[in-house]
Amino acid sequence: MGSDRAAIRQALSQVDLAKDLRDKACIDMRQTVQIAYNDIINITEQLPSLNAHRLSSDRVKSAYMDQFTIGERSLLDLLDSENEYYESSLFRGSVYP
Repeated sequence: MGSDRAAIRQALSQVDLAKDLRDKACIDMRQTVQIAYNDIINITEQLPSLNAHRLSSDRVKSAYMDQFTIGERSLLDLLDSENEYYESSLFRGSVYP
């Protein structure tokens, strides 16, 4: 009889532990989804300015290439503008869209 009570108490304890783990998993999942949603909102808001920066970098790169061709810009200037364009294009998932 005492062993039955002990087994019941142990089973109830395991049920309580399982419920606590389930509740924690639900809370963790809600927090993860909320963080992901907020990240999507933030990135969506940043896309127009990031795209504008990419387009501006492309124009600078083209202008520097023209100026390099006629000797008004150094190779380092040209490479810096290429690097700036490359970095500004990374957010789109490809280097040269």
